[in-house]
Parts: sequence; C-alpha cells; structure tokens
Amino acid sequence: MTLTSILSRGLALALLLGAGAMAHAQTDPPARVAYISALEGAVRVQDAGHWAPAALNWPVTTGTRLQLDAGARLELDGGWLSLRVQGPAALEATALDDSHTQWALTQGSASLRVRDVPADQRVELDTPQLALVATQPGAFRVDTDASSDSTRVTVRAGAVTVYGAAGQAMAVNSGQQIVFAARDLSVLASTAAPPRDAFDQWVAARDGLLQQSASAAYLPPDMPGYQALDRYGQWAQDATYGPVWYPAVTALDWAPYRDGRWAWVAPWGWTWIDAAPWGFAPFHYGRWAQIGPRWAWVPGPRVRRPVYAPALVQFVGGGPGWSLTAGAGGPGAAWFPLAPWEHWQPPYPSSPRYRERINDWARWRAPPHPPGEGYFFQHRPGAVSVAPQGPLGFVPGAHGRPPRYADGNHLPPGWMQGARPIAPPPRPGFAPPGARPPQGLPPPAVGLAPPRPMLPPSPRPKPPAEWHNPPQPMAPGVRPDFRPPAAMPRAPLPPQRNPEAWRGPDRQPPHERTPPWNAAPQPPVNPAPRPEAHNRPPPRPQFQEPPRPQFQAPAQHPQFQGPAQRPERMAPPPAREYTRPQPFMPPQGRAPAHVEREPHRGPPPQRRGHDADGRP
Repeated sequence: MTLTSILSRGLALALLLGAGAMAHAQTDPPARVAYISALEGAVRVQDAGHWAPAALNWPVTTGTRLQLDAGARLELDGGWLSLRVQGPAALEATALDDSHTQWALTQGSASLRVRDVPADQRVELDTPQLALVATQPGAFRVDTDASSDSTRVTVRAGAVTVYGAAGQAMAVNSGQQIVFAARDLSVLASTAAPPRDAFDQWVAARDGLLQQSASAAYLPPDMPGYQALDRYGQWAQDATYGPVWYPAVTALDWAPYRDGRWAWVAPWGWTWIDAAPWGFAPFHYGRWAQIGPRWAWVPGPRVRRPVYAPALVQFVGGGPGWSLTAGAGGPGAAWFPLAPWEHWQPPYPSSPRYRERINDWARWRAPPHPPGEGYFFQHRPGAVSVAPQGPLGFVPGAHGRPPRYADGNHLPPGWMQGARPIAPPPRPGFAPPGARPPQGLPPPAVGLAPPRPMLPPSPRPKPPAEWHNPPQPMAPGVRPDFRPPAAMPRAPLPPQRNPEAWRGPDRQPPHERTPPWNAAPQPPVNPAPRPEAHNRPPPRPQFQEPPRPQFQAPAQHPQFQGPAQRPERMAPPPAREYTRPQPFMPPQGRAPAHVEREPHRGPPPQRRGHDADGRP
C-alpha cells in the first residue's frame, strides 16, 4: 500500500467522522436561551403559532415573537446581554443560539445592553430601515418611527456599526444620536445623546441590579437570571456542595418545581415555568438538595457557558399509555427534583457531547459515596409533586383545587418510574387583538449586515414516534437512568389564565394583595446542621412577595412620541408569597458526626468533594 493511498484513506475516514460529529451537533437544541425577566403591562408571546399572555420566566429562543401594547415594558435576560423593550412594539428573536444573537424590532423602542462581545458571537438588532451590530460592549437604543420611515440610534456607551440595504455601513460611537431614513442610511439628524427619559431611567435601574449583584461571585455571567437571586434568598458555603443558595420561601409545603406550571416549548418539549420572580436559573441549571430541614439550590460546577435544560426533574406516573384529560379529577403527572450528581437524560434528540455538557458534575468533584439504586428524592417525604392535567398543561392546583402532593412511597397503585405524560392535542393558533404589525409597515431589515458564517437554526424535532436516542454505554459504577417523559405534541397555550385555578389554601387573589418587590439583599447565613432523622418534615416558615417598582410613562420626544397614557398594569399571576427571610434557627437535634460546617461569608473557596447520593 502506497503512502498516497494511506493518506487518502485517512483523510476519507477523518471527513466521515467529522461529518458524523456535525450531524450529531445539528440535532442538539440551543444550549443558550434568554428569558422574560421583567414584565409590565399587556404583553403577548407567540411560540409555534400560538399566542398567549406572556409570563415571567418564559424561555425565549429562535422564532419566539412578542407583542407589547402601548405603555408596556419587557426585559429579556440573556446572561451577558439584556434587551429591554417599550410598547407599542413588536419583537422577534430571529437567531438565538450558541453563536448568534439577532433580534428584529418591527416597531417600538428597544434598549440593548451588551456586557461582553465574545469572539465567536455576533449581536445584531434589526429594524425596518437598518441593521445594528454591536462592535464593543455598551448600551444602545433604537426607536422606530413608521410615519417617517426612520430609525433613531442612540449610543450611551460602546460603539456599533449600522448597515443599510445596499451594504452601506456607518459607525456610531459613544455619546452620539443619529436618525436614519429609509434603507440607505440617509441621515436626517445627528446630535449628541440627549438626557435620559423615563424609559432610559428604567433601563438604568435594571442595569444597576446586575452591576451590584452579589450572586455574580458564585455564578457565571453567562447564566441568565442570576441577579434575581439577590433579593429572594441567601448564599452560604456548604462543606459537601460548595456554594449553595437558600430561597426565602417559607410556604408550608414548598418544594422545588411545585409553584408553577408545565408548558410545551419547542424544541425542548415539556418545560417548567416557575411562578417565583427568581424562578429561572434554579430550575434550569444545577440541582436541588436538602440541607437540614431546608431546600438549597446547588449550582454545581462553574462553567463559562452552562447548558440550558427545560426542567431537571424525574417524572413518575401510571402504566404505559396512561392519559388523563382536563377535568378528569385524577393526577396528570408526578415528578421530583434531581439531586446533585444524578444524571438527566434529555427527552429530545441530542449528541453525546451535549449530554456530557448538561451533566458535567463528574468533572467537578467526585461523590464521596458510590451512587445507589433509584433516586434520592424518589422516597423523600414532601419531595414528590402531583398535579392534574389541565388547559395550561400539568398545573399544580388546577381546576380550583389546591395542589395535590404525594410522598414517593405512597403513590397510587400501578404508578411506575419514568412514565410519560401525554400532551393535549394541538389547536390552531390565533392572533390576539393588536398582535400583527400595522398594515403597510415594512419588514425588519434582517440580513442588511455583510454576510458571515452562520449555522442554520436547530431543526424542529421529529414526531414523537421518532424521538429516541440510542443507548449509550455507561461507566462502571454508574446506575442506569430511568426514562424521562417522551416528547409529545405541543400543548396549546391559553389566551388567558384563570386566577381561581391557581388558588391554593395559602394564597390571595391578585386584587387582595400588594406584592412588595423590593426586598433588601440578605447577608449569607450558615447552613443548618443536617438532622440524623432523614424523614423529619421541614419547618413551615411564612413569607411575602416584594413590591414591584412603579415607573412613569416615557416623556414625549419629537417624531418618536411615547404613549400619552399608560394603561393599568396587568395583575400579576397569584403566586406564593415572598419576603425577607427571617434569621434561621437550626433544629434542636444532633448534627451528624461525619460532616462539620464552618461559616463562610466571603467569595466561594475552591470547591472540594461532594456527596453522591444527594444526601444532605
């Protein structure tokens, strides 16, 4: 065999392996998302053709559309960038993945804050007249005006490059404001950046929360939602898990993945939408543990780009093929959170590399004990949540009844591990009033910037019958994973939610409470010692929700007038109450002999080893 033939065969093999790896990568959903982190006024979201009122903690990915009525405000948190929008406005995420961030603002005002521009990322904001590309970290605002066919670009910090339809390009630097007409970058006006109006002041206040966030010392900046943890909980250092976060939740029967609902969000499928104002990062990253009588979120290994997961839980349920319709009266699904080091198997097509990244605990530290059979919280009292199937998906407390909770030891007969909840049949989507842009408004100028290497968005998943992953060999000593819920057809989103359906024994309707949204940050506390009796029920503390800040309507500006009058704020969905946590007193019991805890109030030290079975 000649050297040429050997090299040719080697090259062919390398190309074949590379093509296989690329095919696997293209089946993976995006590892990066944004989410709705602040909401005021009437806002609607469209996903896969279905419109519904927007909700806090809703994930935003490629193809998500948002409509804001006059006076409404919205914040999208994408980790190292934030996008704030003021209505009336129409926005679409045209590309949001591991390499591209592209928004299309058809109408309205938007403020983009970019804290970092990674070398492999492109950040673009398009309007009907131009495409704006961030070239430096900074703060940028665009205002569209359909009547004059123009876009106003204001740069408070950093620099951007603006592109026209024919490839024209113009740099806009810090302190400048330029009004561009049509699609050829004709300049109508060029001045210094004006004083901040009410919308700018709201944006600055939101930026201040990020800049002063204490949680940034424990979490990577690429993790969306870390700043929301500061006002609703406390950080502490644990000898087993490293940095942990205790939520200021003192409801009698609270457990992770209990106060919220399930919704079908493509391409992931069943996705947990938590009702708490801090309820994004702790339910899509990391794991949960019980330390003493308290629930604690364990973020786990600190990586630069954490991978988003729709919900890190294990489902249980009835036998194969079980399905319950709304109003049937029986449970529709049951689930419990995964503990540290427990493997999560995505129910959608994914590559081995993707599954390795989303379960990267093994590279962080070795568990102190070999894993046992089953799951740690499977038989833990109070850890399993049971809910009926309803019009909003599998919703705890639906149909006007209080939530149904169960211990894993006492689930109904015939229930088995890894059952698959059945999604309701899809319904055709509908556009709510004002959901479409005004007639005659040109489409956003997507693609005006010069061409660049760009991978197509991740393909939509195949029908449920084709959703499967080939079994992967497992390392010795690792227990097999139970099957998570299979991907099902998309569950329709309702035009509005029924407040009475969310009413529980400890809740108040929206009109009877004034949620306080300004809870002060709390100092770290020492974790309570772990009791020897693992079945001891947790204490039942009480808490209130912090006040939401009030904002004034934006001031009028020539050619770009804000709404003269803001409508009444939509009543937030009833949720469990949050308040400043009270000083926690450890239980009067013996501390285990094998774990000793020292208070730690500084930044997280170097992480060490960890408990394998998830036991606190």
